[in-house]
Amino acid sequence: RIWMETKKLLAAPDPMPGLQAMEQSGVFAQLFPEAKGLDLVRRVVALEAREKFAPDPMLRFLSLFWKEAAAVRKVASRLKLSNDERQRLSWSSQDETAISVNMPPAGMRRALYAIGHQVFSDRVLLQWAQEDTVNWSSLYTAAMVWQRPAMPVAGEDLLARNVPEGPAIGAALRKMEEAWIASDFTLDREALLRLL
Repeated sequence: RIWMETKKLLAAPDPMPGLQAMEQSGVFAQLFPEAKGLDLVRRVVALEAREKFAPDPMLRFLSLFWKEAAAVRKVASRLKLSNDERQRLSWSSQDETAISVNMPPAGMRRALYAIGHQVFSDRVLLQWAQEDTVNWSSLYTAAMVWQRPAMPVAGEDLLARNVPEGPAIGAALRKMEEAWIASDFTLDREALLRLL
């Protein structure tokens, strides 16, 4: 019940008057003693409005506890969030993949492949809300159009080449995936199979 009401408030185009009223009355501190204040959520709301992004109640909620993975887990458990909601908040708050405003395109693709669009997007938007430079906008735009490729080799390919089932296949696939990522996802099936 508390979570549904909080989520409804955070989904509003401008939740700040409601959040400030909760803060001034002491209700906010009672419900969310782990929260780090309203400054970052205020910046996120402003960023979404300026860039014409749809309000994201999960991102706004995450901003209240940003980089406090233990607090996020505690609050998510207490409020009985769904598994999907809990996972999104937990992964985004605990992820430590190197993401910087001037990261090269290949570094961006590697990070996206490793952590996925949602975690990458959450982290970039929260950094952008804090630093507000045009470079975050460029990085976010580039990331949102990139499509995660599928590795061109699978376990069946290795079985067909007489790699024994079990740990050997896993080890060979990991070695190929590392090489494929290092090539910026350019090595094709034949080139990867030559690594056997």
